[in-house]
Amino acid sequence: MNFAGIVEEINTRFGDGFAVVDEEVSLRTVRVSPEQWGELAPFLCEEDSLSFDAMMCITGIDEGEESKNLAVVYNLHSMKHNHKLEVYVPTPRALPKVPSVEQIWRIADWFERETYDMFG
Repeated sequence: MNFAGIVEEINTRFGDGFAVVDEEVSLRTVRVSPEQWGELAPFLCEEDSLSFDAMMCITGIDEGEESKNLAVVYNLHSMKHNHKLEVYVPTPRALPKVPSVEQIWRIADWFERETYDMFG
């Protein structure tokens, strides 16, 4: 499935505009809120047509002093369908909270720890 099909599948399930394509980050990135990420993550892994069964990386981003946000970026891969997705989750610097996905992708345990150690 191509990137547009992945976004369409997400928005069909959760409603139009749920996953916003973020071309500022990359042409294969969707932006969601932390609350949306909590809903989206299990769907991405469990939905057979998507089957994002591998988390490749989690990256923390400090958007700079002028921004009120930090962000977490998740790189996902489907070994079954051989497609990829990047999910960008901004979170307020004052209260940076993003739901854990360690129960969905076990490797996230290490990635989340590393991101927390670097950004708090």
